[in-house]
Amino acid sequence: LGQDSPRVVIHDPADQNALCFVGMTEDGNTLLVNRTLYEADVIIPIGCARLEEIPGHAGLYDSLYPRFSDVETVTRWQSPAGIECASHRSWQRHPNEAGWLLGVPLVLKVVPGINGNVMKLLAGDSLTIARQANELCHSLWARSVPTPASLVIATISGPDIYHSWENVARATRAAGSVLAEGGALAISCT
Repeated sequence: LGQDSPRVVIHDPADQNALCFVGMTEDGNTLLVNRTLYEADVIIPIGCARLEEIPGHAGLYDSLYPRFSDVETVTRWQSPAGIECASHRSWQRHPNEAGWLLGVPLVLKVVPGINGNVMKLLAGDSLTIARQANELCHSLWARSVPTPASLVIATISGPDIYHSWENVARATRAAGSVLAEGGALAISCT
């Protein structure tokens, strides 16, 4: 391959030699990212837009960090407790700090539509795109009901790859918003 050919790198969070220290978070946590990202001239993270209040939404740079961090960080964020905590502002600081420390001013967000389609593709400065993505997600995905239900059945459909703890957490949070206090929730994976 010539110098102008693209290079494909598969991130291995367990490979300490492939990681690079980016800095420390405000609360004293070490930020490690894939060395190739650290050494890149330009980084444009591509991610899926989500409602801010749904588990799994982890800030402006959630497609960058913790996905390309060390095994301990990735495992912590992918645990059921980590997925729930990721939607809290204190956890969202870490991906945002990683993006800022890497000097990533631009992001690309895919706003999911119904039936697996793309509603819109947004690109630009991270704060503007975050606001626009949240507004679009709310217009398509946020729902309210006049009266909370005593039984809510949430479904996670599609191939087995969609049947993850992250999606169970999202379905639980979404269903909980229309569930009456003391009601029952069932989750069906089809």
